[in-house]
Amino acid sequence: MPGHQSQDRRVVSRSTRLSPIRSAGRWPGCRRYEAAHDPQFFADRVFVPVEDGSNDPYLTINSPVRLDQEQKVPPRPAPDLGEHTQAVLSELGFDPAAINDLHSAGAVPKK
Repeated sequence: MPGHQSQDRRVVSRSTRLSPIRSAGRWPGCRRYEAAHDPQFFADRVFVPVEDGSNDPYLTINSPVRLDQEQKVPPRPAPDLGEHTQAVLSELGFDPAAINDLHSAGAVPKK
């Protein structure tokens, strides 16, 4: 498209003036490390801890979605590898004996 680069420059220029916080690592003046330690991100709850039971929980980016009359669910750790295998196989119609056979054959690792 002719002129799209100049349009992009105007948008970037306008955005840079409006927002002191820039996209991590993409815009001059704000690197990922700086964004990850910017107190404003924490004040706005952009970065939130994932409560995983450790003394030093890791951070994740908070979901921007908010629904009326619904309480926001805090982020939680991803399931461990194989954590839900038994339940999924059961839902797919495998009985305990068939699941055990899959484990014995090495087709499905035991947790």
